[in-house]
Amino acid sequence: MKLQSSKLLRLAATGSAGFALAQSIQAATILTGSGLGNNANIPAGHGSNAVGTPDIALTWSPVSLTTPSANVWQAYTGWPNGGGQTYQLDAPASGYTGAVTYGISLTPSSATIAVILTSLTLNDWSGPAAVGLQNTTLNWSVVGSSSGLLGSGTGLVVPNGTAPQLNLNYQGVGGETLTLNLTPTGGAGSYFAVDNLSFDQVTVPEPSGAILAVAGLGALALRRRR
Repeated sequence: MKLQSSKLLRLAATGSAGFALAQSIQAATILTGSGLGNNANIPAGHGSNAVGTPDIALTWSPVSLTTPSANVWQAYTGWPNGGGQTYQLDAPASGYTGAVTYGISLTPSSATIAVILTSLTLNDWSGPAAVGLQNTTLNWSVVGSSSGLLGSGTGLVVPNGTAPQLNLNYQGVGGETLTLNLTPTGGAGSYFAVDNLSFDQVTVPEPSGAILAVAGLGALALRRRR
């Protein structure tokens, strides 16, 4: 597993996407699949408690303990388009149908830690010969365990042989699990992978502390009015 650290300045709007974010964030983790065997099933907890994000646990689904397995997350070590080692959404060669949703959940260790889901690379393998299967089409969403739906897209087309980046930049509230869901609805099975899964963690006030802070400001304002 390859990890990278960086110091990023992120600005995110307030609203359903989560907290406003306007601060320096330390040590983003970027998962690339490095170190996993070719066509190996990805462990359910892969990428958990990484050096850059020690308070974030990951859960991949669906996964399998048997090899080979269809309709699960798998590693692939020779992906083209500059992908190299990637996370393949394994499926029958007949194609993706939308029947399987591939998920990655990121769970903070406490209510004082919030997850920031930054971005990932979408990578479509060039081919196959059947023109109708050459592009991958998918639906995606990011859901917070307490905030609900933070963002989504329907019918996103990843053109044949390309590797665009999907920028997310969603932050959950403290203690909230963020889940990224990918549902391929078209394209050749196993011709689609993701890479460079980037996420961060940030420390936030405990809920009780935040309430006390607001109450204190209210009392101060009332005193000034008097």
